[in-house]
Amino acid sequence: MNTLSECPSWCDREHLTDIGADQIHEAPLESVPVVAMSRTFPRGGALLRSVEATEVVVFAYQYVGDDETWIAVVEEELQRQRIEISLESARRLQRSLTALLDRIG
Repeated sequence: MNTLSECPSWCDREHLTDIGADQIHEAPLESVPVVAMSRTFPRGGALLRSVEATEVVVFAYQYVGDDETWIAVVEEELQRQRIEISLESARRLQRSLTALLDRIG
């Protein structure tokens, strides 16, 4: 599917033959429905909280020529919220989330 011989096995992006420095390898996007808390502080008012259903996309990417793989979790529609962390950090976060979820049931 892609034209780069050094492309990681998980990359499903079709690369052009003219590879620039900003080209990335990208895993397929996985869309996850979530319920998110939103907080606002109106001018002169008290904290307002609201809950909304949305979707986030989760994917891995790596810049062509780099060794570091990044994991992204991005709010799909408005991209108001996002986290982009190293693969090692994502594994630590996964362990912490698993431990937390096990504790609270």
